[in-house]
Order: sequence, then C-alpha cells, then structure tokens
Amino acid sequence: MRLFPRFLAFVLALPVLSFAQDVRYRPIDLVGNWSFVFDGALVNKGVGIPVTATGLMTIDAGGRITRAVRTLNLGGQVIPQLATGRLTMNDDGTGSAEFVVTIQRPGGVSIPFSTETFFFVVTADGQQIQGIGGSAKAPSGDELGALVVKATIIRQGRSRLVGQ
Repeated sequence: MRLFPRFLAFVLALPVLSFAQDVRYRPIDLVGNWSFVFDGALVNKGVGIPVTATGLMTIDAGGRITRAVRTLNLGGQVIPQLATGRLTMNDDGTGSAEFVVTIQRPGGVSIPFSTETFFFVVTADGQQIQGIGGSAKAPSGDELGALVVKATIIRQGRSRLVGQ
C-alpha cells in the first residue's frame, strides 16, 4: 500500500518532467538564412492598403537581423527594399522583431522608409517561424498604421536548433 502514493507522485510528476526537457529557444537557434513572405494590409484610420512582400533575411547569434532584402507591393506599387533589425525571443520560442527599412534607389542610394514591428513564434522543429504584423512608423516616428499581415518565414539549409 505504501507503493501507491509513490506511484501516484511519479505519475503526476511526468508532465512536469517532460516539460522540463522541452527545447528552450535562444536567438542563436535562429542563426542563418531565412526566406519569408507576408500579406495583408497596412491599416491607418480604418482604411486598409493591400500589402505583400517576399524576401530573404540573415540572423546572427546575437539576434541581429544583419541583412534583409525584400520586394514589397504596397497598394500595387512594387518597391525593392533593404532592412536591418533586431529580434527579442523568449525561451518558449515567441518573440518580436523590429526592422529599419530603406528603399533602394538606382546608384545604391538608400532612402529611409519605415520602422516595422512583427510578433512571431518558432515552430517546434525550428525550421519555420509564423508571424503577424505589429506597427509601421515613418522615419520621423509618425505612425504609418498597423501592419495587419500574416508572415511565414522558412529556414534555408540545415537546422541549427540546439539538441537536434
């Protein structure tokens, strides 16, 4: 009869033990090259402008987005852009990213375009990130609107998740 309380304690502890062994995410787990696509709208004062984008980005071990190249379609206008940024990630794989975006003009001239915020979660296998838009601000700091978009980001190449 004394075995039953021990058995019960063991069974009740199993979910805690298995949770303790789950992967804990760190920015270093996202090191590498990623492709992305997002679509939705830029909404300002209740008016939405269709927005889509596709591109590539590189993340370093410190959580910095060292280079992002994207082609943005904003209300039918196609705009080639570059960006850099930084991500903040929780150990459960959720987080946010902020990008400083520039428009690329002929001759390599960069013109400030926006600062954009996104929220994300890393999938369990570490090969994909699902995200949603947050806000977009002009270089002056003025609010451009809410980025009501859904983003899919896919790892290019091998997994770097610790423990895989």
